[in-house]
Amino acid sequence: LKIALLLKEESDQCCSVLGEKLNSVAISTISHHLKQMAESGLLTYRNKGTFVYYSLDVEAAKTYAPFMIT
Repeated sequence: LKIALLLKEESDQCCSVLGEKLNSVAISTISHHLKQMAESGLLTYRNKGTFVYYSLDVEAAKTYAPFMIT
């Protein structure tokens, strides 16, 4: 939920930036959750070099977690 809320506020973030914002969570854990969220359709992503940038899919969030979109 924290990852999705961060991406709602600031889209197009890579794992390392999210790791800085969630400093009590290991980067490997964040990466795992980002992958799972992307595979479920909640996040969109794009590759740029060796980095993957994630954004919240607003339409999916409206459908499955409408409380997030206000």
